[in-house]
Amino acid sequence: MPKFGIGTTNPQAQLDIPASSQAAPVNTDGILIPRVDAFSDTNPTATQQGMLVYLTKTVGTDAPGFYYWDNGSTSWLPFEGINEEWSLTGNAGTSPIINFLT
Repeated sequence: MPKFGIGTTNPQAQLDIPASSQAAPVNTDGILIPRVDAFSDTNPTATQQGMLVYLTKTVGTDAPGFYYWDNGSTSWLPFEGINEEWSLTGNAGTSPIINFLT
């Protein structure tokens, strides 16, 4: 399978889009994911598994943010941040010997 480069003649992946300067990027370096005000009335299919969009407005209980199509659950799922904060009521899976609050 050929590799494609935008702004490079030596792509290092299937699609390679380097920043204008890695050390001092400009405000237009990056990619713009398709933005939508609502999800389509027709669901994507298995061939769109993993498709990414940015929801610009609150729709029902879906807040603005990045969503990907999960065909297994036939739904748009949000990217959720990793919560690594300590809980005052305990943290499941931690060792009380090395992970504790004082």
